[in-house]
Amino acid sequence: MADVDPLSQAISRLSPVSGQNSSGVNTVLRSAEDRLSLGAARSSSSVLTADGLHAWSSFVPNSVLHQMNNITTSDGNSELPPLRTFEAATLFADASGFTALTEKLAQHKNGAELMCEIMNRFIGAVIQIVHQHGGDVVKFAGDAVSCIFEVGDVGGSGAAHLQQAVGRATCCALELHRKLHNFVGYDDGTEASRVLLCLHIGVGCGTVTMMHLGGHHGRWEYVLAGDPQNQATEGEPLATSGETCLSPQAWAIVQGVATGTRVGGAAGEAGEAAPFMLVTAIDVDAIELSLGPHVAAPLRMLRAPEELLPLLRR
Repeated sequence: MADVDPLSQAISRLSPVSGQNSSGVNTVLRSAEDRLSLGAARSSSSVLTADGLHAWSSFVPNSVLHQMNNITTSDGNSELPPLRTFEAATLFADASGFTALTEKLAQHKNGAELMCEIMNRFIGAVIQIVHQHGGDVVKFAGDAVSCIFEVGDVGGSGAAHLQQAVGRATCCALELHRKLHNFVGYDDGTEASRVLLCLHIGVGCGTVTMMHLGGHHGRWEYVLAGDPQNQATEGEPLATSGETCLSPQAWAIVQGVATGTRVGGAAGEAGEAAPFMLVTAIDVDAIELSLGPHVAAPLRMLRAPEELLPLLRR
């Protein structure tokens, strides 16, 4: 049993029909994205209608759901969502501690089940906080999450302008640290057994393009592209556990209402490229968060609506 990776085992066991409903995270979302696709929904055996879109809300990001809602008619006729370009702040959060947790749980016969429960609590809390700040979780990559904070009318939750979007993303990152830093992932009662989980986060901003790629066997994958994605993923490794690193572009937008320190410490020389910044605080009132309702249902990993099961099993 020691050779079994409980994280992999947990993911392999998380079918959408096992267990009861949960407010946790769908850790098999990547495969669900492939199967819960517009192409699959348009197949001869299943038709996606506007009335049935609510069943998808636990499996796809709000931004995709909103786009699909705009192109789907009541009789089920729909077309491939068009390429969409918009301004947004991006947030990429990676968790540290899961490797140690996996090694610890490998010693238990029920390690996979324990990993499911821990990931539900931890990643589920991440999703909830992101939604509370008007963001949208768009991708999972193992124990990391990629989020966007859009500018514009996105189901009533979009930011009014880019500064507000970056402000929301920054506030969200600081709140993630406040609530989840040194999160107790596992503890059997002894100090030596305790495994703590933390996040390190990168934030970027600018113009993002959402496109739908694929088509093979009627399956599609939505992809976010653009420099903001690169900014967030470049900033994330510059932050240690409990820190958030803003790209030069994101920092330039909120530097008047935020405090932070330059990555590497000392100020650079004249003419040097703008630095990545580790943000320490932001004035919430100054950026006017004014969060609207977020219409996406919480992502969950267990039971799916019966009408979706044929699509999931393909």
